[in-house]
Amino acid sequence: MPPDRGEQIDAVLTDIDEEDLQTFVRDELSRDSGMLGRFLARFGTGPGKSHTEYNQDVNDLFEKHTDRYPVVVEAIDFSQFTDVGEHYHERGRYRQAAAVYRGLVAGIDDNIHLVDAAYDYYARVFREGLAEREGAKPPSSRSIEDASREGIQRPHESQTR
Repeated sequence: MPPDRGEQIDAVLTDIDEEDLQTFVRDELSRDSGMLGRFLARFGTGPGKSHTEYNQDVNDLFEKHTDRYPVVVEAIDFSQFTDVGEHYHERGRYRQAAAVYRGLVAGIDDNIHLVDAAYDYYARVFREGLAEREGAKPPSSRSIEDASREGIQRPHESQTR
């Protein structure tokens, strides 16, 4: 953010009524699902979305990007998912971070046939999502069996379940 914007925002925040700010934030979050996801990942304490809900969000993005042509002709920005996953991971909410990345990876996998072969972008996002999902669980001696009991599948298992 440019310094002059930061100063301008700080000046407004200093003078704003707390109730007005809460009303504004609530209204804006209700209109912008991406911002709502980032807000809840950063400040929320309750359960977040399931991996199937994130998967559906990714499917919706693909649908939006194929409304004029039968294939995706421009890169889809998945940062709304990776940002949310990072926020959960930074807060130690590893299971929720894994749900984000699992939904992202599954959504790309479900729709990869819609991608024009010219884009290596999706393969990179897919790989990064897999790597992040694997990194989303806390470092411990948890076994694959423990992860399976918790519903976290290895990439090749998603096709067999």
